[in-house]
Amino acid sequence: MLSLTNTTELVPYINSHGGQFYQLYQWFPFIEPIYLDYEKNYDPFPGKWIVLIPEFPIVACIVYMLFCYLGTKVMSGRKPFDLQWPLAFWNLGLSIFSFIGMVRTGPHLFWYLYKFGFNEIICTEPALIYGCGAAGLWTKWFVLSKLPELGDTLFIVLRKKPLIFLHWYHHVTVLLYCWHAYATESSMGIFFVVMNYSVHAIMYFYYFLAAAKMRLSWLKPHYITLCQTSQMFVGIAVCVGSAWMHHKNGNSCAVKYDNLLAATVMYASYFALFFKLAFDRYFPKSSEKGKKKDKKM
Repeated sequence: MLSLTNTTELVPYINSHGGQFYQLYQWFPFIEPIYLDYEKNYDPFPGKWIVLIPEFPIVACIVYMLFCYLGTKVMSGRKPFDLQWPLAFWNLGLSIFSFIGMVRTGPHLFWYLYKFGFNEIICTEPALIYGCGAAGLWTKWFVLSKLPELGDTLFIVLRKKPLIFLHWYHHVTVLLYCWHAYATESSMGIFFVVMNYSVHAIMYFYYFLAAAKMRLSWLKPHYITLCQTSQMFVGIAVCVGSAWMHHKNGNSCAVKYDNLLAATVMYASYFALFFKLAFDRYFPKSSEKGKKKDKKM
């Protein structure tokens, strides 16, 4: 459990389950004005029912995959839609949303890492670390945002762009995993939330510039791929660290084994797929030679 050493001078917030939690601005009062009262007083428990319905994300993923298949079939005999500016503003909106989420959750995580360390964060109930208050609100919005993010695929299908396996596989598995992690109160969640918010803030901003045809000379495509691949590497590292803490502390640690297993499989598959994508993109000649050899054998 989290050791609240050096927090005796702070007055804790109390959630509806009686748990005490502290917010970043309590240690740094000068930043309190940037927080809304709704964020400060957010309590996840009264409205948590929305993520306790397993049928909802499953149905959403089934409908999504049907759209991927049927939408591609329907568009095969039609002219592609332009959608340049709708796509640009869509990406800009997601970038701004992700940036705000990063600002709300990132500093919170880094301060808790500095003050309490990785081990105590992983083995403490999320409601006492990041599940309540501003960080908790933006964590819930992160989970719910995986539904509208499926709209990325709508633009791909309507514009008749290649719909690769990695794209729809990533959307489906992220939605299902995030829903499960939030419903089961996974202590690892804050790490994945901060990473994903951060990468998406940069990635969607790049996509906005590309759609608006306003490229920055210093923002190269391979930087985006590097960010995405690095996220998978860090995700695996968090899973390994969490597995060790679960093994070391057993049931006293807040790590959920089934969610840990799902995260490990998910991030390992992402890493392999992103690595292959990056290799094929930046070393196309090597990939073509490999394919030719396979055909001869």
